[in-house]
Parts: sequence; C-alpha cells; structure tokens
Amino acid sequence: METSQEIEASYFLSYYERLRAAWDITLASPLTFISLCFFPALGILLIWTMSWPTTSNTFWDYLLVSSCFGFVPSMFLWNAYRTHRASRAKGPYIYRFNAAGVHVSTRTTQLTHLWPGILRVRERRGILFLYFTKRCAHCVPLRALTTPGASAAIHQFAVAGGVPRVGT
Repeated sequence: METSQEIEASYFLSYYERLRAAWDITLASPLTFISLCFFPALGILLIWTMSWPTTSNTFWDYLLVSSCFGFVPSMFLWNAYRTHRASRAKGPYIYRFNAAGVHVSTRTTQLTHLWPGILRVRERRGILFLYFTKRCAHCVPLRALTTPGASAAIHQFAVAGGVPRVGT
C-alpha cells in the first residue's frame, strides 16, 4: 500500500445515525449501561411498593413511576438531538484517512489524531468508530466512504499505525 494514499469522507450524520452511534457507544461500556438501568429499577421498586395492600396510591405516585421509566430515554433522545443540532451548525465533517492518522475538519475546526492516539477502530451497524478515549469516538457512516475497499484500507492504516484493537 502506498503511503501517499488518502481516503476522504464528507458527511452529515442523520439524527437516526447519531442515535444509533450513541447507543452503540453506550453498550460498549457495561458500567454505563448498568448506570442507565438505575431509574427503571427505581420505577420497578416503586411499582412493587405501590402494590402493597396498605398503601393508597395517588396521581403523584403514578407520575413518579412514569417519570422513572421515561427519564433515561427522554434524556438520551434530548442529548442526541442537541449534539445533532450543534454538529449541523458546524457544517459537514470532512475526514481524511492516511498513513499518518485521521484528519478532521469542519468550517470551524481542524483536528488531527495520529494513529498511535487512537485506542480502537471498529465497525458496527454501518458506522465506523474511531475511539480516541474509552467512551468517545469519531463516528463515520460507511455510506460516506465512496471509494471501494475504503473500510479495509482504513483498517490497514490503523494496523500499520499501531492501533491496539482493530476489528468489528
């Protein structure tokens, strides 16, 4: 493979892709997933206490239970929406992959991650994740990689650059 080869991807993530990417990153961390289960578990506990024959349930009890079940999904959706709006305001993301690393640019920023600074590269459900920390990743939809074999070439760049974990 030539060192001068460069792969470019320019895109806007759709809201659905952003939700899917956020969910995949969340599922990659068991501790985060367990912490997301706190409020639904609290809702189950409240339902259990409300079923006792000695309690009288009011409107506020039912509202609290529904809030416990709705809090995490609504915050997940809201956070993805805010992130989506903020990234749309910056313009399209332009990623360039080469033997040196990953170069990201928008209208307002330019960033370079050298391959040794990337912890993990993986593909999941149509999105290429380039983790630069355990819980933060660049998310590039595979639809934006228009060159045939671009995904395999990026994986080869990552392996040659010394990324510890490369795979699906």
